[in-house]
Amino acid sequence: MATGISGRFRLSSCPTWDCPGVPFVTGHGTRTGRSRDGWVLSGHGPAREDAVVPKSFYKGERLGSRPPCAICMGRGEGERARLVLPGGVSVWLCAAHRSLEFQRSRAGRDFHLSLRYVWAAAGCLTARRERALRVHRERLLREATGPPPRSRPGSYSWPELRREAEGMWAQGAPLRQVIDRLRTRVARGEARPPSRTTMYRWFGEARWRAGPRDGVALARVGPGP
Repeated sequence: MATGISGRFRLSSCPTWDCPGVPFVTGHGTRTGRSRDGWVLSGHGPAREDAVVPKSFYKGERLGSRPPCAICMGRGEGERARLVLPGGVSVWLCAAHRSLEFQRSRAGRDFHLSLRYVWAAAGCLTARRERALRVHRERLLREATGPPPRSRPGSYSWPELRREAEGMWAQGAPLRQVIDRLRTRVARGEARPPSRTTMYRWFGEARWRAGPRDGVALARVGPGP
């Protein structure tokens, strides 16, 4: 008797037409009589309980009233909640994937790429979501490394230039002549000169009128550069 495998059952070929004495067994193990065509189904295959069933929310884990974690595609770990990203983009995540530890993991690449692939698989990776992920990662990196140094106003970036200008004004040099002269000289190099508004403020504060100050040079007012 030759045998072969088909699906869950073993097919046995019988040399006679009727195969007397061999019952016909269904997939549930019940007898329905003898074969009529020389083939008998015998239940030697794997049981139904051992079959691998693709994941489905229909018969899967209970989620309650909240959506699944977008990365886990299930209950996930901890409480699920909505995480709002820059630009008004939001996504439901479990506590583990919503934590700052995961968001900052590997310089934010774990969080960034995980959500990017989820949205790409769902066909909803729009430019708005791409921008939200990029801005969110940049914000996380700034928080981790600290804010960049703030640019200081002109009076602090140019302390010596301010003292020189105040010395000229203290000697009675015209306001605009001092501003034009110093700005032209500074502009010859690579540095960016202070704005006219900043230098007007220096003149308006008139620190030299309060008396001698340390470092205020009484520069000689001569011809322009």
